[in-house]
Amino acid sequence: MPLVQKKCMTKGCKNLGAVTDYNYKGIPGLKMYRHWCSQCHSARTSARHGLSNIHQVVAKNAGFSDYNAYKNSTHVYRKHRKNYCENVDGRLGITCTATIEWDGMLDVDHKNGDPTDNRPRNLQTLCKNCHAYKTSKNKDSATPGRKKLGVKY
Repeated sequence: MPLVQKKCMTKGCKNLGAVTDYNYKGIPGLKMYRHWCSQCHSARTSARHGLSNIHQVVAKNAGFSDYNAYKNSTHVYRKHRKNYCENVDGRLGITCTATIEWDGMLDVDHKNGDPTDNRPRNLQTLCKNCHAYKTSKNKDSATPGRKKLGVKY
């Protein structure tokens, strides 16, 4: 890798080569540059893996099927989301009969209504309908935790 920042080697690209955090010379503070800009490097890397974008490469390398699953696995409370609505037991006073077609139909709800309380025992997975019902019934949008986050309704 060059020590001087040069133009991207991709034909027609006029961007400068990207700075990389890999410093093979081991000299503290030495900036290293790629031969390609960030956009071209990402496109080349994802193509080499047979994927359409760099986010899919990151997810695949971490062992996940897609980028959203990877991001959710690192999220403070979404990592606790189950693949079904927990209200199938009728815990909210109504029994959920939703058919979950994809994980975007599920939310992680804070049982006590405080979005800052991310203890696993305070979290439950609800479908969008049950979550809206619970939020309305318990007036979760008016809880003190919402005010701590600065959420305005």
